[in-house]
This record gives sequence, C-alpha cells and structure tokens, in this order.
Amino acid sequence: MSPQAFRTTMLERGARYVLETILLESKPVLFAARLDYDQWREQVARAAKLREEQVLLMGSAVTGFSLAPMSTAEHLHRSLPLTVRHLILT
Repeated sequence: MSPQAFRTTMLERGARYVLETILLESKPVLFAARLDYDQWREQVARAAKLREEQVLLMGSAVTGFSLAPMSTAEHLHRSLPLTVRHLILT
C-alpha cells in the first residue's frame, strides 16, 4: 500500500479500521513471506516467555513507510535495522 493510499484509507475508514485490517493483519514488509514473520513471532515469544499473539510489529515495519505525521513518507529499506521501542504486555 502506498503512503497516499494509507492516508486516504485512514481518512475514509478511520483509525480503528486501519489498525484492525491493515496494521494487525498484514505481513510486515520486513519479511519476505508470512511464514517468516510467524516464525519470528514464535521465536520472540518463546524467548520473552509470551504468547505468540502478544508479539506484533506495528507502524513502519508493517507498511514500509513512516507513519509519523510530519514525515515525507518515503519507503523504508529492508536493510535498515529494526528498533524495538515498546513492549506492551497484555
């Protein structure tokens, strides 16, 4: 999804729709296949003693571009390092 399509969807459908159908359900662009993402989640969950459903990537890791309001929304490169900023336990 392009940055413009993402913005349009957010404006037309709302934040909850974007969260539930795009951010939570999509394969992050950092992974070549959904299986790769699922295996990564399993490994992180096991190491952190969490349930796999508690491990998610969000934001630019999913979309491939920055979601920051003031960003130029340029596409991210797969070679950039992944920064884990928050771990939310539910």
